[in-house]
Amino acid sequence: METNKKILKYGLIIIGIVLVVNIGFSLFIRLKDPVFLKVYSESYTYDDRDERENFEDIDYYLYYITNVDDSRRVSFINFDDVPEITAYANEGIDYNDKVYGRYSLRQVHVKLDLNKLDKDFESIELNNVSIGFDNGDTLEEDLGQWVIFNGRDEGNYLRRRGGGGSSSGRIHGRLEVKEDMELIKIDYSTAAEIEEYMEMYIRRNNSSEISFKDIEGMELKAGDELNIDSQLFIPKGDPKAYNIYRVSPRLSFKDKDGHISSYVMDFMGGSRYPWHYLNQDYSFMGILKYLSSRGEI
Repeated sequence: METNKKILKYGLIIIGIVLVVNIGFSLFIRLKDPVFLKVYSESYTYDDRDERENFEDIDYYLYYITNVDDSRRVSFINFDDVPEITAYANEGIDYNDKVYGRYSLRQVHVKLDLNKLDKDFESIELNNVSIGFDNGDTLEEDLGQWVIFNGRDEGNYLRRRGGGGSSSGRIHGRLEVKEDMELIKIDYSTAAEIEEYMEMYIRRNNSSEISFKDIEGMELKAGDELNIDSQLFIPKGDPKAYNIYRVSPRLSFKDKDGHISSYVMDFMGGSRYPWHYLNQDYSFMGILKYLSSRGEI
């Protein structure tokens, strides 16, 4: 009898310790505010093809992590850096939440109306935003680096002839050269963030492929074929894999008259919907690691 009492006593003590530890851990990892995944993105807008008077809207998805019991929903977003932009934001009728332990990963659809901008703007960068929730709360957030370019036509020098992607994330594009030109460079605004994870190779006709970093001075003739293979790969376990990347590089070149133009590589998913890298391997431990790297817990 005495032995049974001791077993019960120690069992209750162990249960109590486990409960205290669990409660303490839950309080420790609880977020004070929702945390938006960092965005490193390039988007392009074009004048309406018929009347050339209006920019096309840009559709985008932002993602954020919050406590699983958070009942608030995003109701509006204002871009503090560029107040001329009108943004519409909502989480939809059927919420697309994903639950990972004590956290919920949520999706916000954002539509940007750019028609109050100067028609000749080159590019704008959207970083600082004010986010409003349906209960009246607001949150100031640094999104990362979202650059929007004016994608007006720079001339009919290159034509897309094909392309595609593989399950490994490798993307291929094939371009027809319509006029003689000399290549200058391929660049993208998010290079500082993803350069170590980016691979891109260029091949003219049947020649050997070279790195996109070494194309300066490459001469192309009308009728040539330019093949471009690229891949963005961020290892699982790297906190950067939880950021959102949309990369749409620009190929700069000089024509026979010395005029410099650029071509948006829309084979990487489309100019309005550029190459989108969104980690699909989310987990509770992975989110913990990401939040820790951001200093949120």
